[in-house]
Amino acid sequence: SYESTSRIYETLTSLRKLSSLITLPGHPPFFFMYKCLFQVLGLILPLTAFQCALLYHLNVALSQLHPNSWAIVMAFEILCPFFNIQPSVSVLFFFQRKLFGKIG
Repeated sequence: SYESTSRIYETLTSLRKLSSLITLPGHPPFFFMYKCLFQVLGLILPLTAFQCALLYHLNVALSQLHPNSWAIVMAFEILCPFFNIQPSVSVLFFFQRKLFGKIG
């Protein structure tokens, strides 16, 4: 439908800021992704503001995070409302340091 095509185009346009889109003559822009992010983890586009902020902070593209990392990000986003916490990059890294020690 026109609405879903329009939403996909808006998403791709916003992803230009987060990822290197591949353009080929005669084809719409595209990017490579892990299929399991959408099928197993349920990642949906457009990304949340927190997910965009995290990618921006890490200076990586959407497709550069491993599925295991996306699982942690999505679990964190699900748990935040339960604890009445606003998801943010600083809070995610705080909990990561507490649970797993030094980052990097």
